Amino acid sequence: MKIMKFAGSGLAILLALLAGSAQAQYAPVDAARTKNEAAAKLMLESLKQTRYWIVPNPQAISRYEFQELDEDGNPAGKKFVVTETTSFTVHSYVDKDFRHYARIVFEDDKDAALELSFYLFESRPGPLTLFRNVYDPAKRSRLDFVEYLFTSPPKDIEIAEAKEGILEIIFETALRAKGDVNIGMSAKQVRASGWGKPVSIHKKSDAAGAHEEWLYESRRSLLFTNGRLASIRR
Repeated sequence: MKIMKFAGSGLAILLALLAGSAQAQYAPVDAARTKNEAAAKLMLESLKQTRYWIVPNPQAISRYEFQELDEDGNPAGKKFVVTETTSFTVHSYVDKDFRHYARIVFEDDKDAALELSFYLFESRPGPLTLFRNVYDPAKRSRLDFVEYLFTSPPKDIEIAEAKEGILEIIFETALRAKGDVNIGMSAKQVRASGWGKPVSIHKKSDAAGAHEEWLYESRRSLLFTNGRLASIRR
């Protein structure tokens, strides 16, 4: 009787575990969609009144295609591309035929729409078309087959990159004249090298010792640990 009782209780526990694991495998689709939709809408709201610049690139593999609006302000299906450098501001959003669009206003007051993503509010949203090729100045590399959006005037970016290019030439000239840095150098030796005096110094201490991060122009930096050069970022 004890064996039968134990076996019966064990079977009940096993059935309960199986029922629990089966329930854990599933989640309501509506709940996941609602959560994702709320997050997507918050993101879209944060983009309103954001301004972007676009430089046309006829050689691009994939270009930004805008749509004309109908009398009701909805995408009319007729697409166009820009032929001159211009800018636009995100005004609002509209859904049509299960697709999601940003209503935008160009600098000459022309209204248009730009598709954001077919799966924007799904449990696995697709990438926003708007962010597909936003130029990142930190990478400083442009591809000939890409049409970029910019978050600041392209001319300003070009001027800033030209200045950085000049600084790099100056830096490389100094390195040739005074020599480069090497791991293990002291702070005094680094100052006497082509790197020279840093723009700023950040200090901190931990269990490994005292650390100093020397920051230079063009995002270069040196890391010292206990008075010796430990890392170089060119």
